[in-house]
Amino acid sequence: MTPSNWPSIRIDYQHRSSSYRVTGKNRAGKNSGVASLHVDGDNEPTDAKSRCAGFALHDDGAEHVVESVMG
Repeated sequence: MTPSNWPSIRIDYQHRSSSYRVTGKNRAGKNSGVASLHVDGDNEPTDAKSRCAGFALHDDGAEHVVESVMG
């Protein structure tokens, strides 16, 4: 959960050899729920379970960009 008065949050996360830049946007002033999740520019994750539960972490040495929009 994120406070509803936070417009955004950013987390930099290292998973083995990969790095993740995770941004959460909260334009609607919500404090829970995910309206959309984009991983490395994809419009949606590959399956419905990923969209509800999160996203898979990879150990591929790459930098990944994740954007979550609350709603």
